[in-house]
Amino acid sequence: VMRDYEAPSALEKALYARNLASRQEITNAYNDLLNNVIAEIRRLDYAPSTEKSYLGGIRLFLAVTGVKKVSELCVKDVETFLSYLSLVRKVSPSSQSLALNAVNFLFTRVLRIDLQEDMQFVRPKCRVPDD
Repeated sequence: VMRDYEAPSALEKALYARNLASRQEITNAYNDLLNNVIAEIRRLDYAPSTEKSYLGGIRLFLAVTGVKKVSELCVKDVETFLSYLSLVRKVSPSSQSLALNAVNFLFTRVLRIDLQEDMQFVRPKCRVPDD
């Protein structure tokens, strides 16, 4: 199947150029935050699979945003992360939704910051199976 080629946008170029922090760097930099996430998940009695999924999504979010102070995390970082998932990682809509839920949990339950409902980010296209 032949697909039209589209030149990458400025956002795509910037996202592809990102050097992601390693898992160890994220764990070292955000150990207290990640422990707070785990404590809140367990306090709410979420399933172990949800804990694993949320921690994975939150670690990736922190890696994409770069190592910065927790107080500097903002909605723009969430928009960039969700666009990164769609444009660079080419995840499915359900994977992007899971990542959004994980980051929303981080902001609302742990950091006590409300995310805007009108965030602007690239949504993945639904995949249609080839015949």
